[in-house]
Amino acid sequence: AATEAHATRALTSSTRRLPGAGGGGVAARQLAVETRHFVSALHEHVLSRVLGTSWGVFQSSVERATTLDAARDAHAEFLDSICRQCLVSPDPTWTLLSRQVKAALTAACDLEATGRRADLLSNTSVENTPCASVPEPDADVIAARFRRARSYILRVVDSKLKIGAFPELHELRSRLDFNGFYGAKGGED
Repeated sequence: AATEAHATRALTSSTRRLPGAGGGGVAARQLAVETRHFVSALHEHVLSRVLGTSWGVFQSSVERATTLDAARDAHAEFLDSICRQCLVSPDPTWTLLSRQVKAALTAACDLEATGRRADLLSNTSVENTPCASVPEPDADVIAARFRRARSYILRVVDSKLKIGAFPELHELRSRLDFNGFYGAKGGED
C-alpha cells in the first residue's frame, strides 16, 4: 500500500505538468520504481506460486491421505513448503532472509513516509497543488538500505539454487531480479 500511495500521491493535474512529476530527483524516482517492482514481485510470488500452486498440491495430498496422521503430515509438509517459499521458515537461513525482506519493505514504507513528510513541510497536501519532492539525500539513504537488502536476498537465494536446494525459489529469484536486470547492472550497494 505504501508503494502505491507514493506512486499516486503526485497524480494531480498541476503536479503532472512539473519536471519530474513531483517524484523528486533521479534517485527518488528510480527508487520508487524499484520498490514498486519488489513489492509487486513478492506479492505475485506469494499469490500465484505459493498459494495458487501449493494449495492444489496440498489438497491432492489430503485427498490421498488414508489416515488422520497422513493428513496431518500433508498439512505439516504444506506449511513447511509455503513458509520456505515465503522466506519465513524457522530455519536460521530463512530467518535472516525474512529480516532482509522486512528491511526492503521498511525502506519502501520509508520512501512513502519521506514523501508525505515533504508534503507536510511544504504545505502541499491540498488537492491539485504540486506535490513536494522527496529530497535526494534522503532518497539516497533509503535507496542504499533497500538495495543492500535486495542484494542480500538475491545472493542467498542464488546460493540455495546453486547447491540444488529449493528449486521452487528459481521463479522468485527471477521475479525479484527482474529477469537479471538488477543483478546485471552491478549497482547493488
